[in-house]
Amino acid sequence: MRSLRTAVALGAAVAGIMGLAAGTAMLGQVAQASVSTSSLDGIVRATLDEETLDGWNPATSGLYINWSMVDPTQVNFTDHSTSRHDAQTDLRDLDDMLRYQQQHPSDTSQQAGIARLSPVTAKEFHKSSSSSGWVYWELLDLAGLSGDSAWSDDAVSMATHYSKAIDARVGYSHGKVTASTDPHAATCADGYRVDGQLELGAMLMDAGKRFGNAMWSAQGARAHSVVRAAAFDSSYGLYDRIICNGARWDQQAKVEEIADEARTAILTGRYTQNTSLTSDGLALLDTLVSNHAGLHDDLNGGWCPLIDMGTGVLDCHIKTSRQFLLLRILHEVDRTDPGRYLAQENELIDLVPRVVTSPHPGHLYERATDFSLYRGENWITTESDGIVVGAIQSVLADSSSGGGTTTTTTSSTTSDGTTSSSSSTTTTTASSTTTSTTATTTSGTTSSSSSTTTTSTSGCPATTTTTTGTASGTSQSVFVTASGDTLCATLTWSGGAVLNLIVYDHTGSTVLDQVTTGVSPESLRIASTAGTVYKVKVKPVSGSATYTLVTAA
Repeated sequence: MRSLRTAVALGAAVAGIMGLAAGTAMLGQVAQASVSTSSLDGIVRATLDEETLDGWNPATSGLYINWSMVDPTQVNFTDHSTSRHDAQTDLRDLDDMLRYQQQHPSDTSQQAGIARLSPVTAKEFHKSSSSSGWVYWELLDLAGLSGDSAWSDDAVSMATHYSKAIDARVGYSHGKVTASTDPHAATCADGYRVDGQLELGAMLMDAGKRFGNAMWSAQGARAHSVVRAAAFDSSYGLYDRIICNGARWDQQAKVEEIADEARTAILTGRYTQNTSLTSDGLALLDTLVSNHAGLHDDLNGGWCPLIDMGTGVLDCHIKTSRQFLLLRILHEVDRTDPGRYLAQENELIDLVPRVVTSPHPGHLYERATDFSLYRGENWITTESDGIVVGAIQSVLADSSSGGGTTTTTTSSTTSDGTTSSSSSTTTTTASSTTTSTTATTTSGTTSSSSSTTTTSTSGCPATTTTTTGTASGTSQSVFVTASGDTLCATLTWSGGAVLNLIVYDHTGSTVLDQVTTGVSPESLRIASTAGTVYKVKVKPVSGSATYTLVTAA
């Protein structure tokens, strides 16, 4: 454990982070969003540092379940047993550390935590047979973030296991199900968790295309279809929670499960070009936003944990950190459908400084409805840290080092002596990126021009988009929608800079290809899927440069 002096200093730093930093970019276009990207980034760093300093459990070579935000020597509430461990929280937190390192390549603060957590997590998920569908996407993320293909192998193992577990007579896997982790919880002898089967079905559809297995694709589509027919409550527009012996047994709709159901459907639908699946996921989010079920707390903000659709009883006696699973998917949709959920995204962003703890920074599993402490509970949990930090970093990935405005102006003189200039301005916040290009002649006339042109670059699509900017400590990204089976990106720059050109998949997080070089120009070409959105990033490694990025999709 660190000294009291260090704890007080870190607590003071978090207090400063929670305030608004002068001169920094504000988030989004909705009035209630008031948190700067630098403040969010500081909260991420402080939370991860706290995990490294006080969260490590030498008895399990992993992270504690929880520890006191006041006295971190008090661990694993309520029985204080150091033998308890949750591998899935380790997975999320390792992802968060690696993502922070990727977004801050010159910051070495997470290297010790990564080195310590990677071996045990890799062992825990080697040849994974996890029944939690969302784990599959975490494994793919880790493969991209770490560059270690073993994580992809584990994702394949997970798909293989579920494929074999499916009962071909009904189209899904089933067995004994317990309503909760409470030792006295009711048990169903033969049933299934709806969110689990929907996510695992989506996993097989994704894996079927990603790894070239048509049987998986067919199994996944059938599982999703059969479970949807059995568990979708059309009166609420949400899914029941547990089906037992073919009947609706637990009709609770939980916000965190809705978020995961929506995210896996949207990501898989977009990747496999299954518009019906994408629409299903978006419909779940639309239902939440309409507040038909009353899950949004209009008085205090945030989201109530659940509603029992069988009785109509809403449970809002607490708020949990799991509501931040919504932030990640809301932002991912807003990335490609700007403004659709911007108000809800910004409300959750605004909650972050209110829920980070002090003096030891982190996130509690539950709080009172107004976000004060609930019954005096003050336990930082690694699950909550992983969820909240993961959501924040998804937002920060599109604003890189804190947002702001970058303007590049070039001037030229024509043969008749007329001087003209063109200015490309990119304004970035944590919720949106807007690029505008203007051209001005000496007469003062200003006109808008499109950055999309048609070319005949050999082997690449004819339609290109040109983006200009200055790479100097700030990464910049563009999102392009593929029109065919090839996507090309060409980067040219002046100056003695070393730049990193990266192409990500439709999630904006998994690296498909990248190159780092100090020699201009440099190009990447990847196989793409028509209609799929890809993220192309220019990230400075050293030096600064004015660059031009041409994407052909």
